[in-house]
Amino acid sequence: MLDHGFLSEDIRAINPENSYIAAYSNLLELPEKHAAFLLALMEYTTEHTLLNPNAKSSTRALCVLHVYMVAIKHPMKSDEFKKMFKCNYGTIRTIAMELFHCAKQIEPLFQEYDIAYEGLNDCSEKSKRVVMKRRAKCGRVLLD
Repeated sequence: MLDHGFLSEDIRAINPENSYIAAYSNLLELPEKHAAFLLALMEYTTEHTLLNPNAKSSTRALCVLHVYMVAIKHPMKSDEFKKMFKCNYGTIRTIAMELFHCAKQIEPLFQEYDIAYEGLNDCSEKSKRVVMKRRAKCGRVLLD
């Protein structure tokens, strides 16, 4: 279809996670700097396989958004998150635990974009215990 002029852009080049991040950023009316940070964080997590690669694109994007909101200590409650994004919050939180476990690895990204991340440190200590228990139970290991 691209060859025949029906499409102006190769749809294989479109990254669905980035599309979700852009849509969620607009929904939350985030500043452009924060939206750019979320895109960079999504690309970093994809490149380094920090999130479950078998999760849906929308779920991975919501996990990145959840980590961002916890890091900046956004006041949104879990019920509001679930209602706004029409998702299973428990799943998002469970998958995002792996990102909290890698908090030290993603902190430089927060610093590069000058985004506060105090909440990330608080949550990462709790999540490390949870992730270690889960790994001992089911054997899931993060890919490096």
